[in-house]
Amino acid sequence: MGPIETFNCILILIICLEVAAGAAFYVFSQGYIASKATAGISKVVQKLISDPTVMDNIQSKFKCCGMTSYTDWSIGGISKGFPDSCCKVKAVDCGQNIDNIHKTGCAMVVVKSLLWVGAVCLALGFLEVAGVVFGICLCLAIKGKDYTNID
Repeated sequence: MGPIETFNCILILIICLEVAAGAAFYVFSQGYIASKATAGISKVVQKLISDPTVMDNIQSKFKCCGMTSYTDWSIGGISKGFPDSCCKVKAVDCGQNIDNIHKTGCAMVVVKSLLWVGAVCLALGFLEVAGVVFGICLCLAIKGKDYTNID
């Protein structure tokens, strides 16, 4: 086996491992990864709730409210309403009306983002496999021709 064949074999192996990792990530994200991510995010959110500016930034950026849902704020002891960072449209005291806030928890937003990461890995892996197959076909076509070297 020559250097080109060895290179192609190693490249195919790496791409297959990448596709397998992306597929495993995508499949397990519904169960194991989602539960671990939610548990980790829960710990972080419990610490962040003590610092309202950080949690407000997260909720504003990801358009979410609380860790698992907006009801986390009532569990945390806030009975006057919800933080204004939970609001769909920002206004002063907009968190007083439950109809104005995001209902989705921030943990679910992160888990959905992880699903997109897995999907992108799979798509790129399949594109790479197609590129390698095309390159091997091209090499075989060139090898099959009877070219002469010009010195």
